[in-house]
Amino acid sequence: MADNYKLISSQPAHWYTINHIALHPSGRWLATGSRDKTVKIWDAQSFELIKVLETIRDRGHVNSVNKVWWRPDGKQLVSAGDDRSMIIWEVV
Repeated sequence: MADNYKLISSQPAHWYTINHIALHPSGRWLATGSRDKTVKIWDAQSFELIKVLETIRDRGHVNSVNKVWWRPDGKQLVSAGDDRSMIIWEVV
């Protein structure tokens, strides 16, 4: 393994800690879950933010999001949080 590393990109992602990152089965998207109560969907190649899933607008988590997981078929994303709930998001 090389000892030299080069910064390629850095950008703000969440207001608080990112608790989990999951790659979509196709490799197309990344999902992140955070202490800021949001799930964010990112383009896996460009790291451009595509969608924010939040408490009020999307009926998302009311506490920290601890895990995100894509179903193997890639049509749904599951998030689990400190609010003791799991939310299934349909990807359209």
